[in-house]
Amino acid sequence: MSLFGVLQVIIAIIFIYLTLSLLVSEIQEAWASFREFRAKNLKESIAILLGEMDENKTLTNAIYETNRMKSLNQYTSTWVQQSQKSQGPSSISKEDFADAVLEYLNTKLGSVLTNGMQVRTIIDQIHRLNDKTLEPLLNIAQSMKLKKDDPDLEDFRKELERLFEKSEEKTIEVYKRNAKGVSFLIGFLLAMFLNVDFFYIVEKVAENPEVATSLTENAEKFLNENENTKVYQKYQECLKTNSQNCQQEFLDVQKEFAASIPQTNLSEIFGWGTAIQNISTSQWLLKIPGWLISAIAMAMGAPFWFNALKKFLDVRNTAKPFEQKPTAPKK
Repeated sequence: MSLFGVLQVIIAIIFIYLTLSLLVSEIQEAWASFREFRAKNLKESIAILLGEMDENKTLTNAIYETNRMKSLNQYTSTWVQQSQKSQGPSSISKEDFADAVLEYLNTKLGSVLTNGMQVRTIIDQIHRLNDKTLEPLLNIAQSMKLKKDDPDLEDFRKELERLFEKSEEKTIEVYKRNAKGVSFLIGFLLAMFLNVDFFYIVEKVAENPEVATSLTENAEKFLNENENTKVYQKYQECLKTNSQNCQQEFLDVQKEFAASIPQTNLSEIFGWGTAIQNISTSQWLLKIPGWLISAIAMAMGAPFWFNALKKFLDVRNTAKPFEQKPTAPKK
């Protein structure tokens, strides 16, 4: 097989896994929305920030009952809205967190927080209440006295924002790792259900130049239609700043991508059909590694395969003029 033919096979396989990755991502997003994974993750990170490792999470729950936090809660699924079991907002800003904490503290202290108030005054007020629930906030206020001379309420607010921002960085990393694991699990189940065997796919695409050519042409069309779209650019910019809070951008990309993927007959490349009746035990065992590789590939995500597709198409288009042409017969 020529280099040009090898490139077409690679591009065809990349396009297949791009399509499957979009499907995995769609399933994962639907499940995450139904189970409110982001909201649970956020609430747990706030509890850890406040030092509430027990199941009660009294202070965390109290902060979530403030008007500020309630105004940010948007139900992620109809079922959750009907059952009224929402965990809370799926994402908040550092300013929102500080506002909610100060709202709760102001309520507990009896609306005494004013601009310019010294942190030492806030500490005295908390001491007078003798409320153990407020101990995490008391510790934060006391730590402010060690960092700055005569800190005021604005300094206290900035410290709350800083702590939340630092906590969010760790939370995002944990969420990304967990999301990869879920994607792999979904990908493996999908690989078994659709018989997405990596080795079989490579073999069938390599044996059928027409299929490889068709998929390559569809991939190029798909790339040209989507590469410069604003929704994809917006999604990529969001990923660079905060990969946990790009749900709406992702859904916009999903919708546009799904509408523009060409209808390609892939029944010859994967799927069970009637082949399941003739598979021996040894062949079953050989399929497992193929499914695992496919699951890993799908878990890498659509953005990865989109970028890979672009790079290999650029290489193909560069090599195309040098494709060996049939020589004219000698007279």
